[in-house]
Amino acid sequence: METKTQWLVGGALLVLGVCALMPLGSDPTPLVPTPTYQFALWVFTGYGYLIFLPVAYAISVLILWDSRNFRWAVLGLTVFLALLTVAWFAGNWADGVSYPGRDFTRAVAFENAVGIAIAIVFSVMGVVRSSKHDSATAHLAIFLVLAWCGFPLLGRIDL
Repeated sequence: METKTQWLVGGALLVLGVCALMPLGSDPTPLVPTPTYQFALWVFTGYGYLIFLPVAYAISVLILWDSRNFRWAVLGLTVFLALLTVAWFAGNWADGVSYPGRDFTRAVAFENAVGIAIAIVFSVMGVVRSSKHDSATAHLAIFLVLAWCGFPLLGRIDL
């Protein structure tokens, strides 16, 4: 059985690795889209953006892991992320189609949908089967989606 430390350290390192994929100084691609918050953090902190999400993941593991409601909290976070993602794409779709383009916007929306669907499946399995492992997998999946393609930069920003 996995321990809290294994999930905390391994998950934070995995999230850090995915955050490091952000293509600094170049346009996002469908395989490496740029999350908007990472871009904003990069503008203000330089490479400091790399630690934001891994630290947020680690803190959430520390806070939630020993809670008897861990499974329900993860399910709630997953549903909340899904709703925010739908709102994000609904509000930014036209900008995404204008720039960087329809194919890019569709691809990144698909990536988000698949990642969130995986998180939802594991979240539901965690609740139904009372499985901490499934819930921890869903929790990590939430942060991996946020690190890789969550709330992508749609539109053009000239600095």
